[in-house]
Amino acid sequence: ARALAKAGPRRASEIVLDDRIFDGARVHPGWPVDQLNKWYCAEVAGLNFHTNVLTFYLSAGDDRNAVAGVTPIVRLEPAVDGVGRWISIRNKAKTVSRGRHTAWVARAVGARAANEFTVFGEVRIGASAGIDAAVHDPPAFLGSLLAEHLEALGVTVPRDAEGLPVVRRPERNERFEGFRPAVVVRTAMPDILERANTNSQNLYSEALLKRIAYEVTHEPGSWQSGAAVIRMLITDDLGPEYANTTTIDDGSGLSRGNRVAPGTLTAWLADLAGRPGIGDAFVESLPEPGEGTLRRRFRGDTIRNRVYAKSGSINGVRCLSGYVMSDNGNAVAFSVMVNDITHGGQIRDALELHEGVVLAIDSWLSTLPAGAPETADALGG
Repeated sequence: ARALAKAGPRRASEIVLDDRIFDGARVHPGWPVDQLNKWYCAEVAGLNFHTNVLTFYLSAGDDRNAVAGVTPIVRLEPAVDGVGRWISIRNKAKTVSRGRHTAWVARAVGARAANEFTVFGEVRIGASAGIDAAVHDPPAFLGSLLAEHLEALGVTVPRDAEGLPVVRRPERNERFEGFRPAVVVRTAMPDILERANTNSQNLYSEALLKRIAYEVTHEPGSWQSGAAVIRMLITDDLGPEYANTTTIDDGSGLSRGNRVAPGTLTAWLADLAGRPGIGDAFVESLPEPGEGTLRRRFRGDTIRNRVYAKSGSINGVRCLSGYVMSDNGNAVAFSVMVNDITHGGQIRDALELHEGVVLAIDSWLSTLPAGAPETADALGG
């Protein structure tokens, strides 16, 4: 907003959000409906902002004077002045002097999706926690927020009869000519991969899938066209026998419509690691034990080699895929997938299986001399 205010006129004729690089499907039909307000189910658009979530910071106020049984204070990040106008918040939470901090945030989803949020639960005095809730229609959210910031910087923004900023999307074939960019924001691919793999931000994986579809087809990227590109890549890199047994339904694996064999994933991991220019960046984007989704894994284990791996889970499924790499040049790619988990004991067993496989690879790899032919010619073992 500052760059626009500095470079542009003091009056905006309109705010146009051009998100046509992707199709209009922002919510995948295979995602769990009861979790669409969660940060990991954030809507995917051609314009994304603040990972398409709104963070609610809840507190009892000044701890010295705070009392139990009152409505907690809500602070938003990013800050929004339009509460009650273009977003709504109902605060049904209460402060408590003891017990757990149980506050949570819901949003209207499905056919009635809107930026209407409700805060529930208990906020313990002395505690302050951020709760991420996915926003509805991220481009429109960004446009309204941008209008607020421009006005705060002295730029006049048109408003409708209800006093809301005039924000629109372009028509399908509308073209914009004679304009110059005021600011260009670019994110390096290694940073994107790290956010997808270490931080497990599903939005980045979904946006990458649609973006590669646009890159190949020059049509608005969709889950379907992105999946077709991935299958083409698998065919070219690994062979049609791998592609024929793989179903890509979304970018992050949140949908239950995805189907991939551990052998396929292991073969592709092995292929990726050896790619000049991208192999190192991809491997380094994966968390090591103690980082990201592995922050609680392999505790108390002695690992002699380097482990880079990504965990994955949906209800009833626990997976771990990645690499074990030695300092002398040997490496093994692996993928362990456990399905049909029905209770907590099986979750624990699945995690122990993951870690047992990695520890076995680590032990075996430590016995090999540098450049051992068993692994040099066939990463994945």
